[in-house]
Amino acid sequence: PYRTAWGQTVTSFPFTDGLEGSDASWALDRPWALATDRARTGTHCLTDSPGGQYTNSTDASATLRVLLNGINRPLLTYWQLYSLELNRDFGFVEVSTDDGSSWTRVAGVTGYGGTNWQSQQIDLTPYAGGTALIRFRLKSNGSVQDDGWYIDDVSITDNSQVAGYPFYDSMDNPSSATNWLSSAAWQWVGGGAQTNAGGSWQCRVGDNGYNPGGTPNYYQSILTLAEPLNLRSAVNPRLSFWWRASAMYANTLNVQMSKDGGKNWATVWSWGSHYGNSAAWNRVQVDLSGYLGYTNAALRFIAYNDANNFNLDFQVDQVLVDEAPADVTYTAGPGPDPRHSAQITWSASTAPDFAYYAVYRSTSAGVTPSSTLLTNITSQSITNFTDLGLDVCGETYYYRVMVWDTSGLHTWGASDAAYRTTWGQAVTSFPFTDGLEGSNT
Repeated sequence: PYRTAWGQTVTSFPFTDGLEGSDASWALDRPWALATDRARTGTHCLTDSPGGQYTNSTDASATLRVLLNGINRPLLTYWQLYSLELNRDFGFVEVSTDDGSSWTRVAGVTGYGGTNWQSQQIDLTPYAGGTALIRFRLKSNGSVQDDGWYIDDVSITDNSQVAGYPFYDSMDNPSSATNWLSSAAWQWVGGGAQTNAGGSWQCRVGDNGYNPGGTPNYYQSILTLAEPLNLRSAVNPRLSFWWRASAMYANTLNVQMSKDGGKNWATVWSWGSHYGNSAAWNRVQVDLSGYLGYTNAALRFIAYNDANNFNLDFQVDQVLVDEAPADVTYTAGPGPDPRHSAQITWSASTAPDFAYYAVYRSTSAGVTPSSTLLTNITSQSITNFTDLGLDVCGETYYYRVMVWDTSGLHTWGASDAAYRTTWGQAVTSFPFTDGLEGSNT
């Protein structure tokens, strides 16, 4: 047997390939080849169908083999044009670390991308320190051909900068693109969470579901913060962002954090659409205390489906990583009528950007901001509240006092403060007679 080669292994970085007349670094499944009719720079680019349209039922790739040693945060950058049958024919970017036995899908395109070349950036940090195959794969179905996928000016560089802390991106103008590494499905769009005059990042693929088959049998698109966060000085770090989702089936939006600049990731928040449900704009807050002290903390959003369809529509806006206020201590005890009221008392917040105290109540343990909100108190010096609305005697009520700051971040409350309403005064003297004439003590 003879196994065809992958091409020359890329071992020196930064790597730049303008594709000007040489494909020595590439393993090209036919009909992938260099073309001279559509180059972004120079005279050549790479395409799946030189001189015409791609054919039906094509599954062919252009593959690079790279040894990612001596590079901390490898960043793949390339420019593309594409014209593909929408939701039926796809261009995928996939990575393998086992010499092609299995692949991870990291980006993809379908439909028409316009007449202007688009720059794409993909974080390859999870593959740093080893050998990886990177392929541009065209997969078409059995009908309708189009012009195909064009690739030019491919590079792999070291994205070694580290962001400060705190971090905030309002995403209100296209300059937000400098903060993020985005694959094709994630695009900056006008209109945001709180005003149509702003902007946000949207991941949208297709208008109806389709599974092209084969492996990998899923699709995901990643939006990565371009520079890791330095949380060495952080005390109470929180991630806050707005998000929304259109009606979809079997799709998930994940938020992941990394302690080592992006080599290894853990999911810190997730929302899944399993029954075609949607979600309006809402704001969430994620506790990042598990990343205290790390100087190379990376952040990314992943839009993902499990191959039942390739329809994605997620949006994120106003990403903030900052200090939340410190928790205050609080207690709950009897109010003026111990049967139907409670007195909640807390220590004063020392937050310099204090906005208000929020007092929450629940009849079950584990009070959250989705529990009953009793009051917001905007005076930092007021440290008590009387809850007069307790209907049931002998019932245990649970309270938390949370502090919100002017950026919208808040404490969680260390634990619940519980108070059980009383049964009334014990009857100890007999005979006992109560004519209920004006007293029910």
